[in-house]
Formats: sequence, C-alpha cells, structure tokens
Amino acid sequence: MNDHQTHECLAALIDAAAGAGAAFHAAAGEVRSEEARALLLDRADRYGRAAAGLRSRAASGGPDAARAGDADSGLPPIGASDEARILAECERRECAVVVAFRDALEQKLPPDLRAVVAREFEPLLFGLGSLRVVAERAARQRRHVAGRADDLVRSV
Repeated sequence: MNDHQTHECLAALIDAAAGAGAAFHAAAGEVRSEEARALLLDRADRYGRAAAGLRSRAASGGPDAARAGDADSGLPPIGASDEARILAECERRECAVVVAFRDALEQKLPPDLRAVVAREFEPLLFGLGSLRVVAERAARQRRHVAGRADDLVRSV
C-alpha cells in the first residue's frame, strides 16, 4: 500500500468513526428511553475515541496526513422518527463503520497503522448487536401501543 492509499484509508476510517460518533450523539437527544439514550451516548463516546486515536496517528504522519478525516462522512444524517427507526438507522451506521475497519485490516497497512486500527477497532466490537436488541424492544412497544390505540378507536 503506497502513502496515498494509506492516507485515504486512514481518512476514510476517521470520517466513518467521527461521523458515527456525531450521529449517535445526535440520536441520543431524539430517543425517549433512558436505556436507548445511554446506549447511544456510550456508542458516541466509543466512536469518538476511535476517531481521536486515528487522528492522533494521522497527525504523526505530517501536515498532509493530519488533515485526514476533515471531510464529511458521506453518510446521511439520522432523521427524527420513532425510536425504533432511529435505533435501526444507528445500527446500520454502526455496521458500516465496523465493515470499514474490517476491510482496512484486510489491507496491507504499515505495521504501526495496523496496530492503531486494530486497537481502535476492538472496543467498537464490544456490544455489537445491542442496538438491534433495543430497537426491537422499541418496535414491539410501538406495536403494542398502536394495537391498544386501535382497540380504543374500535370501542368508541
């Protein structure tokens, strides 16, 4: 992998992690349940730390490398909707970042960068799938509430 490809790979990882961290933080303000909010804030913190760790590595690569990750993540913002949909969108974003890290680790990265990417990737894997569990719970609750509302309408 040449220097340009290494820089592009690092920039893409920073963008993905930083974008996900910001999106999870914003989504935490849109959900009602404390469980979902705590989970999203935890994810925002993890992805923010991963982006910071990668930025630190980029800064050690000189002025051009230090600008890695300045671009927009390219992922759409998470729009306000019901809690289950917000959590499902966060899960899709989380999966995209995990795939980006996995793909990067499959490349011929310089050993020092590979170590940084692996170190930042590991905490992102912890709790993978927990967003789905909370999203499914929110969807069940939404269906339950909608079903009760339909019953009330029919009884009137």
